[in-house]
Amino acid sequence: MATLVLRREQVAVLADYCRDAFKQRLLRHLREVFPDETEEMPDPLLWKQVQPAMEKAGKYDIQTEYDVVRFVDLTFLLGPDFDSSPEAPWAGEILRDQQLNGAQKTDALWQRVQEDLARAAEMSGKL
Repeated sequence: MATLVLRREQVAVLADYCRDAFKQRLLRHLREVFPDETEEMPDPLLWKQVQPAMEKAGKYDIQTEYDVVRFVDLTFLLGPDFDSSPEAPWAGEILRDQQLNGAQKTDALWQRVQEDLARAAEMSGKL
């Protein structure tokens, strides 16, 4: 059986391709999910807005594509600094919890957001 050997240059090209493909998927996703917020933004500007969120995700050990996208989505819903916002101290607490892995953190964040949205919908129905 032949062994496949990749040179550093080949690995670098493959890594660049994977990063670019992820970038395109992420931008397409954001345009589909947040059309009002993204329609006036050309791709380079949208990407510039997304990069800090991706860096933050990495600092919180959020690494899979699925969870990075979920984290970026939260920045569109709650604001780019939701992780340190005094209006949502729970977010920072979840993200700093060393007992949780990246997927567990995004799961907990989304669970809280969904609970808050349900509570808000319930309250608006009572008005």
